[in-house]
Amino acid sequence: ISAPRQRARLTIQDYGKIWAAAPAWVRNAMDVSLITLLRREDVVNLRFADVRDEALWVIPGKTEESTGVRLSIAMTPDLAALLYRCRDDVASPFIVHRLPARIRSSGNRAEGRLHHTQVLPEQLTRAFADARDAAGIKSDNPPTFHEIRSLGGALLKEAGWSTEQIQAL
Repeated sequence: ISAPRQRARLTIQDYGKIWAAAPAWVRNAMDVSLITLLRREDVVNLRFADVRDEALWVIPGKTEESTGVRLSIAMTPDLAALLYRCRDDVASPFIVHRLPARIRSSGNRAEGRLHHTQVLPEQLTRAFADARDAAGIKSDNPPTFHEIRSLGGALLKEAGWSTEQIQAL
């Protein structure tokens, strides 16, 4: 019988160290998750077309589309600046994107990849872990990308948000 895995909490100091060691596309993903509290899968699936009416519109992946749950995340100055930063010189429909080491024909792309610049959740997990290791963050249970959501919630709590407001986001 194995014990459940305990994840270490991510501090803002460690977040900064990992961010500094990460490539630009991972930094973008980290900041999107920190500001919006979105899950890894939702972060990598965000598209520029999801930005409209002064909001970022998201259908969370853990809800079934049939439920009709849609999140409207208000376009704050920080979120607007981040989305502007994500519009780099790479032509991609995805907010978080990267150029692959080599481009493959559409028939040879990884299953589930819709565009050659699309980042898959597993790629984000590996790249975050690589940046964390490069930053020298070591422990028996090092923080994962998922811990960014918890850090974002804690920062909102410090800023005066209620638990209900944070949970709604």
